[in-house]
Order: sequence, then C-alpha cells, then structure tokens
Amino acid sequence: MLGALRERQLDLRTGRVIFVGGGACLLRRQIETSGKVAHPVFVEDVNANAKGFEYLYRCTVTGE
Repeated sequence: MLGALRERQLDLRTGRVIFVGGGACLLRRQIETSGKVAHPVFVEDVNANAKGFEYLYRCTVTGE
C-alpha cells in the first residue's frame, strides 16, 4: 500500500498522513515501524469510513 502511494509520487515523509477506519487499526504497528511515514495520524473508529460516506450521501441528497 505504501509503495503504491510512493509510485504515485506522494511523499509520505514530509507531511502528515491520516489513516482511517478498521484497516488503519490493523496496520498501525506495521506503518509506525516501517519508517516510511514520518507523521502518521490514526483515526481508530472502525466506523469512520462508513460515517464519512453517510455524510457525503446526505450532503448529496439534501444539496448542501
């Protein structure tokens, strides 16, 4: 995953990278120990992705 981001020329060592949801929880230890991400931020709510998509859906439906 991190390699794919680097291939797209995203520099993970200069800024903050936010990892969201259940996958972030599962991979946290590997990401932190890899040394490939300088400032990882983890949102550990396993429902975070679903909440975000629900929010986008409601904005689309209501036109806000």
